[in-house]
Amino acid sequence: MVPVGAKVAILCGMTAFAAAMLWEVWRWTRRRRSLAVEQFWRRMAVGVVLEIDLLMWLFLDAVVRPGGRVHYTWFTLAYLSTACLLVFVPPFLAIQEMKFVARQYARWRKEIVRNLARPGGPENGDASA
Repeated sequence: MVPVGAKVAILCGMTAFAAAMLWEVWRWTRRRRSLAVEQFWRRMAVGVVLEIDLLMWLFLDAVVRPGGRVHYTWFTLAYLSTACLLVFVPPFLAIQEMKFVARQYARWRKEIVRNLARPGGPENGDASA
């Protein structure tokens, strides 16, 4: 049911996502302040969900066609539904990530403006503030 070329592409995708996750872990262990804890775990969740989904598509033939015949049972339909719907979880988590970054940026800008408007701030000649 799944062509060999598609299986190769799935394996390449799994390898790429695993490498991206390892890079995120390496970067987070080196500089913990580069990402907030929520960001790190959200990114790990996206990677794990994508790995699980690709793994489900990789083993689709073993579930849908055991012994060479197609068996549409409740388990097969649930498996296919889960594999199809699991694709929508990472974009939802990416939207959460974008909202978090936008709030973080707005907080940062508000702090800068507050520091600039403070008496004795940089506009009054005090370069240390």
